[in-house]
Amino acid sequence: LLMTAAITIDQLLVYLTPLTQLHLAENQAAMSALRSAELLSVKNLNASNGKSSEKIQDDDFSAEQSIEKKDNIKGIILLLATLISKRQWVLATHLFHLFESQGVVAAMYIPIRYALLHFLKWQLTAHDTSRWHLHPSLYTNNFEMFEATLFQLNVYIAHDANAMVLCFRFLRKNTHHTWAKRILRRILLPALTVAPCNPNTALEAWSTLSDMPWRDRFALYAAWRGRGLDKDGLESKHFELGRAECEANNQTRQILKRVANEKKVSKLTGRHLAKIAHANPFIVFNIILTQIESYDNMIIPLVEALNFMTPLALDVLAYMLPLRFADSSRSKLQADGKTLARWFQHLASFTGSFFRTYPMTELRGVLDFLVKSLKLPGNSLDLLILKEILSRMGGVDSLDNLSSAQLEALAGGEVLRFQLLVFDKINRRAMFRLFETLTEPHLTLPLVALTAHQCSLAMYFKRDDVVKLQSQFYDQCLTVFLQLAHFLVLGNKKFKKKYASLLPSSLSVLCQNLKMEPRFAMHYSRPAMAAAIDEALNSDSTDAWNPFGDALIKDISNILHDTDISPELYLKFWSLSLADIFVPTASYSSAINELKEKRRMYTSGDDKRKKEAMKCTTLIEQLQLELKSQESRHQFVRKNFKHSLCHNRSQLSEFLRLCVLPRLRLSPEDALYAAKFLYLLQDLGGLSILLCLDLTLTQTLPLLYVSTDREASSLGFFTRSILYPLLNLRKKSSPVYGISFDQYCVIFAKFHDRITNTIENCLSQYKDHGRTCLLVLIELVNVYPVFTKSLDLISTLIKPITTQQDQKDLQALALRYNQLLERGGPSLTYIYDTLSNRSAKLAPPQIKAGTSIL
Repeated sequence: LLMTAAITIDQLLVYLTPLTQLHLAENQAAMSALRSAELLSVKNLNASNGKSSEKIQDDDFSAEQSIEKKDNIKGIILLLATLISKRQWVLATHLFHLFESQGVVAAMYIPIRYALLHFLKWQLTAHDTSRWHLHPSLYTNNFEMFEATLFQLNVYIAHDANAMVLCFRFLRKNTHHTWAKRILRRILLPALTVAPCNPNTALEAWSTLSDMPWRDRFALYAAWRGRGLDKDGLESKHFELGRAECEANNQTRQILKRVANEKKVSKLTGRHLAKIAHANPFIVFNIILTQIESYDNMIIPLVEALNFMTPLALDVLAYMLPLRFADSSRSKLQADGKTLARWFQHLASFTGSFFRTYPMTELRGVLDFLVKSLKLPGNSLDLLILKEILSRMGGVDSLDNLSSAQLEALAGGEVLRFQLLVFDKINRRAMFRLFETLTEPHLTLPLVALTAHQCSLAMYFKRDDVVKLQSQFYDQCLTVFLQLAHFLVLGNKKFKKKYASLLPSSLSVLCQNLKMEPRFAMHYSRPAMAAAIDEALNSDSTDAWNPFGDALIKDISNILHDTDISPELYLKFWSLSLADIFVPTASYSSAINELKEKRRMYTSGDDKRKKEAMKCTTLIEQLQLELKSQESRHQFVRKNFKHSLCHNRSQLSEFLRLCVLPRLRLSPEDALYAAKFLYLLQDLGGLSILLCLDLTLTQTLPLLYVSTDREASSLGFFTRSILYPLLNLRKKSSPVYGISFDQYCVIFAKFHDRITNTIENCLSQYKDHGRTCLLVLIELVNVYPVFTKSLDLISTLIKPITTQQDQKDLQALALRYNQLLERGGPSLTYIYDTLSNRSAKLAPPQIKAGTSIL
């Protein structure tokens, strides 16, 4: 009758409305009781009178059946189901509105649900759209009909996996439409939570989402997560979602009790977790991250267990990580405010391990979080995340605590470095993925500039009373900046890209527009200058970043204002690296001799040993070619220094202030470079080395009072590098640097006394300056002290530090230095005390620190 228009739905509702309202009210009351029972059951899964989750579901199904057994309500349910099956959508809409007015979801009734699912499949598979009875005033196109059907089904579409798969496939080509994103956000993704374990459905969902921009995907995940998870989201979500999340929470916690470092156990755990994460990734990863924040020994087994997760689940985890880091309710420092919080360290370590193991997971979310976080003051701690990613994913570690031989090996090529230095195995896929993400145009320069800014902002940390913590923050910021710059260089070499593409048009943009300190701007742009030098060696091409060209010199002149230093000298100092001015011939000889000895051992034997001998031969040839290349490069650099010399004392002082002091504080490698550069200028006749060393000690020794741990180690290495050649000259007893040997001994004694005075002042105030002083002394152990008087004085000052109990870390450093001093100090001082009596006779009294002697 309705289909033939013999009667209207309004006329029929006159007879159905009284009974309908009555039974719908009873239905609503019954459903409220059912919902309360469900919420109570999910809150007490372990104490529900011995009922399992399957029993609870059976009880709920029985409750639904008991409601549907009422004849009157069953009649209207069957009427609505029949209208849907006959595709009379406009007529069915009136009944849908009637259910909604009473606060009832029509799709919860099985006949209506099946009719809606059948109607939905018919829409997705039908080709004859003329069979659709659309009312032009309600539905303007077929997509609105499709959306309306889904909204009536709500999360109950999860009861038919085939329908969900068809919907995901239909939306795959329409993800750019607003209505498609609305369906994913409000219907399909929440329905995954209710759906039973089915990895194919999750894979179909990922096939649809993977073509969307990562920001759109993360926005969908935010809506899917809702205002809370598990019990926190019960009041704001559909009760079916709340029940499914609480059940998943209980199952996940039971599985995580069996996590262990054994590979078999981790695989079994991973499979069980993956079954739950197919539908409830938020619940699973929320518990996993909570466990990791408390126990760092769970990082490795849980990372291995994630091997069975779907790409959708891993993408959800990539979305959740920035949320955990951005949680402002927890402090990233311990209660004492002096050390990093354990949860923050563990989570940062997990982030690096996770992206190294699964490099195809979306990384831009974490990097975008870092860029936004570093723009705000007081967020220098977040650089720990970038440090872990660069170390684990990019294979770039900070080169600290290296010996002199290892630092000199850094002046060689890649072949020499890998022969003398130990590097972790690089995951090439992870490295390429990180490099590809970091070199996006909108990400590279902001991240580099913000990382450089943190080195200055770290000094203005809100806890000004914790000086040690400020020092650690500064060192961490500097380390991360150097790691980031080194990784970009390494990535360009590995993947054959031009480094200049990562730079702006000029240095002025870095220094003036991006507000980077000149030392950071020059360090970041140095690889482009090195590439320009290589091109100049092989051809006559003029590159814009050539440090020997006129374009860069003009740019440097604009940066330097009212200074006496020449732009040519400034540019050449900052544009060159250790490999340009120093050839580690001894390191190459040592590596070649070691390979020859190894080849001799493998000469005779089976095929495997012969292959090893061939590898040694190949490496020897590569080292020899690399050595020749280094020597030719070194000669080219020396040749272009003819216009870069300085003779003026004020110009030398400016050179030390603007060039030597900023660079030696960057890293031990840069400290060695600064020392070698001074002796290079001496060889070229560009300055008096004794005058330079006098000014250098005058300006560098006061840095002990304001240096961080990393800077103190670099300062100690620089001082050792400039003192070691002077010690060798004392053994020759011949005129040096244009003065007599007696005059040289006097000047050397003054240098030594100046260092002693500074050390004495620092150790007498060891609570404030003792740590940096001891770090410098440890680096100087082979070159200082060389006189018995200084040795006795330092031993006396060190003794109370080794016995105090207030600062354990300072005590450990003092004990370490004391052992090194007892091992090598007496023999060193004996040599120089007995070398010549003239030094002792001519040595003047000790002078105050900071005064000039020339």
